[in-house]
Amino acid sequence: HLREHIFANTHMLFPRFGRRLFSTLPAATESSLPLEGQVAWVVGGVGIVGSGLAHGLLAAGATVIVNSRHEQRLEKISEAMGHPARLVTVGASMLPGRAEITVEQVMDMTSNQLDHVVAHAGGRPWASGGGDETSTTYNRGSVLHIPADEYASAASQLGSFHFAAASLLLPRLTDAGKGSYTFVTSSTSAAWGPRSYMTQVNSYGVMGLAGALRREAKDAGWASRVGE
Repeated sequence: HLREHIFANTHMLFPRFGRRLFSTLPAATESSLPLEGQVAWVVGGVGIVGSGLAHGLLAAGATVIVNSRHEQRLEKISEAMGHPARLVTVGASMLPGRAEITVEQVMDMTSNQLDHVVAHAGGRPWASGGGDETSTTYNRGSVLHIPADEYASAASQLGSFHFAAASLLLPRLTDAGKGSYTFVTSSTSAAWGPRSYMTQVNSYGVMGLAGALRREAKDAGWASRVGE
């Protein structure tokens, strides 16, 4: 099974997420590389978990897109994997307001082919600045010390990022009946102290978005599958 194939190549990096990560990916074919000839985009793919996801998809035969606004992080992940030919790194952002340009750029590179999206939706509360899109959540300490007029924005940073990505990428999935969009979520605890409080609020916001899209996909009979 495809999800077992990918999990076998990534479980050492994120064992606590479990086997349900890839429940929306298609079953393996007779090919030893079940994603051969397919294109997968890992949104949030330059961190530890994201790079593990990219590695697993590469091992399954996919051409893998990874983007970041930080070129050094892209170079680091490519070097760590041995500069694989099927890893395509794109120095561009998926933040709201910039995502549309990035998607157009990538779709032009792939001749409008996109078969799978895996969106790493976990925050990184340990990051103290200068990170990528998944590490920019509000981290100024106590939740109740956040000014009331700033709370809505602080609580929706990850959700806004992943909504922008999903709204642009879901309609682009090209392999009707086989395409998949998978959210990789986590309920960040307060283990990291004050910097993790709002990351937890943000993480649950993305879980809500994932749940809503899963239900809409089922109710509306979308050809592509949405999972979490």
